Amino acid sequence: MFLDDLINGLKEFRQALDINDILFKVWQDPVIQDYIIELNTNQQLRLGQKSNNQSMPDYASLDYLGAKRSAGLRKIAGEETDLFVSGNFYATWNVIPLRDGFEIEADTDIYGKDFIRIYGLDILGLNDKNMAKLVDRLKDEIITILKERTQKAFNSI
Repeated sequence: MFLDDLINGLKEFRQALDINDILFKVWQDPVIQDYIIELNTNQQLRLGQKSNNQSMPDYASLDYLGAKRSAGLRKIAGEETDLFVSGNFYATWNVIPLRDGFEIEADTDIYGKDFIRIYGLDILGLNDKNMAKLVDRLKDEIITILKERTQKAFNSI
């Protein structure tokens, strides 16, 4: 009996330390999902950067367009794309939790253009700087979950 309880307790302890299981729980949190989308919004729509740390070619950031408009200049045919102005594009973003990470999905075929085709799949992801921000944001939450799970697993032994 004692040995069976010990084995079951150790199995629970092992499960408690499964980082993929912990992260899957974290990715399901709507607050974290909103934070991921916010990071991607700032990275892509404001800065014109892709998840592979490269700039989006022929992209006009909100700051650039604002300065241009305040100077009285208008958009001309063939000019850079701005995905931020109406909000229709980033309003379609969702975070899909996976056991080994997450994916960002969005309706990229909008405004009569397919932005995946123009800029590539790397528009839906976080660059190194934003991944570091996400990791920093998640540290305390992951530690809290680990403490709760290990305590529960120890109590079951």
